[in-house]
Amino acid sequence: MANEVIAALISSLRSKSEEVGTAAELQSSVEGQNPLWVVHLGTISTTVRWDNPYHNSLTDAKLSVMAWGFHYVLPHGGRMMRADPANETRYELDLLDEQWVWREDGDGEPLPSEELAETIFHDLVDRAFSPPPQNQHFSF
Repeated sequence: MANEVIAALISSLRSKSEEVGTAAELQSSVEGQNPLWVVHLGTISTTVRWDNPYHNSLTDAKLSVMAWGFHYVLPHGGRMMRADPANETRYELDLLDEQWVWREDGDGEPLPSEELAETIFHDLVDRAFSPPPQNQHFSF
């Protein structure tokens, strides 16, 4: 079931990216068993990573949404970028009235996948037109 909910979230993010045309780009990668998606808008990015340590349970599963003040490069060839995100928000899946929803830190307002995608994308657009964050350090 979680795979279907994740697929709906990513589909909504892809739709949002396509709405703005070539200005936004959605890429994906798999680090071990943890899928990672990155949305670029101009010179900044947001990553969305699904971490689920157990295949038959959602215990300890989380979705990490990380805001980056630069163009995040997906891992490849064994090289990982070492950096601190400008912001990180975690979400957990919850079953509410027979519908899967996301809750920030497990106890926030329930958000269907489409609304979470909208929130993620609006945050990216807001950051794209804001001054760059200070003190963001990274290395390879």
